[in-house]
Amino acid sequence: LPTNPRTPVIMIGPGTGVAPFRGFIQERVALAERTIAKHPESGISDWGTMWLFYGCRGANEDFLYKEEWPKYAGVLGDKFQMHVAISREGPRKPDGSKIYVQDLLWEQREKIREALVEKKGYVYVCGDAKNMSKAVEAVLMRILGEMSGGSAAVEGQKELNMLKEKSRYLTDVWS
Repeated sequence: LPTNPRTPVIMIGPGTGVAPFRGFIQERVALAERTIAKHPESGISDWGTMWLFYGCRGANEDFLYKEEWPKYAGVLGDKFQMHVAISREGPRKPDGSKIYVQDLLWEQREKIREALVEKKGYVYVCGDAKNMSKAVEAVLMRILGEMSGGSAAVEGQKELNMLKEKSRYLTDVWS
């Protein structure tokens, strides 16, 4: 987790992949509470946003830490944005296929590109190596490439490689 809370953080962790991000957010909440206590007038207004892209099968089946997320949002306010894909329930794509975390990432593409390119944010991916991490990487390349007027295959790959080289794109994935 970047030590500077002004740095945006994008966390993608469906299923049990969300566990480390719970710790990231708890750490930021504790820091926010101390900061707000010391500086009630300015608080955390200049902090970067923490985005959490989480996925599960069912809202009442395997939505991990479901009761905790609203509490964290209560402290962090608009500095914590949670986007949830519930694959076996909820909305579907126009073609009837399921919505996954990579689809939610694409929906937020302008903000994600701004966070990564302009605000030098970090991306963390934790979970399935077989499908999810590859799909997330493809969407990030598309965001970084197309949003800058290029292609996912060329400019997007170049930008993603730069994030990896600077340790601003980190993964903990398994199959």
